[in-house]
Amino acid sequence: MIKNYFKIAWRNLWKNKVFSFINVIGLAIGMAACIVIMLFVLFERSFDNFHKKNIYRLNEVQKFEGMVSSQKVALSMFPMGPTLKNEFPEIKNYARIWWTDKFQMSNNEKRIYLPQILFVDSTFLDLFDFKLLAGNRKKVLQQPKSVVLTHSTAEKLFGTENPIGKTVTHYGGDTMSFLVTGVLENVPRNSQMQFDALFSFSTIIEPGYMNMWGGNWLNTYLELADNTNVPALEKKFPAYLKKYMAESDNWKNYELFLLPLKTVHAGASDIGLDSINYQKFDKRYTNIFSIIAIIVLIIACVNFMNLSTARSAERAR
Repeated sequence: MIKNYFKIAWRNLWKNKVFSFINVIGLAIGMAACIVIMLFVLFERSFDNFHKKNIYRLNEVQKFEGMVSSQKVALSMFPMGPTLKNEFPEIKNYARIWWTDKFQMSNNEKRIYLPQILFVDSTFLDLFDFKLLAGNRKKVLQQPKSVVLTHSTAEKLFGTENPIGKTVTHYGGDTMSFLVTGVLENVPRNSQMQFDALFSFSTIIEPGYMNMWGGNWLNTYLELADNTNVPALEKKFPAYLKKYMAESDNWKNYELFLLPLKTVHAGASDIGLDSINYQKFDKRYTNIFSIIAIIVLIIACVNFMNLSTARSAERAR
């Protein structure tokens, strides 16, 4: 019986080739467009979901004299990470990040440019769940002049050799050698942080950096305790700023606020100087694209049903 139904359906399709082609192709294109749009939406909404800890990015609202309006920036000050952790029990850990691009690296005669590298605190891999292929997660970034390469970077510099324990050189204006202490799996494309190597922050720290209040040049990420009341924590920040920047009234020019890591990629469209937010996107557009996908699918289905109904009426006559 079922086989007979398929035969009849095939005969009808074959008998009316043009009509069948228009009807089926119209529905197929509508479904394909809907699927492509939804795949894009799902990809955008998947950013940083592989990190498991309760991580927030510290941001500033700057309002200096002479400015027409205040501005939100993704930057923060060097001393903020450790002092915030000491001041507030809700903050379990922190990691600071400074980035640079077109970073030259060499292994003997082999020289390459890395599109982007990060200088990070030794706690970076405690907060973020990037997969480490080789090395000790707790120790790879502890010592100055340590570097953790991504798998692709390690292949470019060392080929099939094991890079652990070997030395690479930065051959720019300040030539410096680094010990390879680890290898990371290549960074997922749905990570707001895209990098080719991690360098220990202690390499570039100088005496006096803890007094650099007012210097905004890095990103600070905080791990908060579970069930932390974030708005209540943010209300404590003005007193914190006043305490550490009391020598002048400069603290009045800043406000601090927190943004969940998993919403940074699509929820920071109004925040400037957001340099390591890969393919930054506005979440409002993902909602619009979702609606468009549904409308396209509905139109395709309605069109298919209308044409099929018209054809069935003709067959009935």
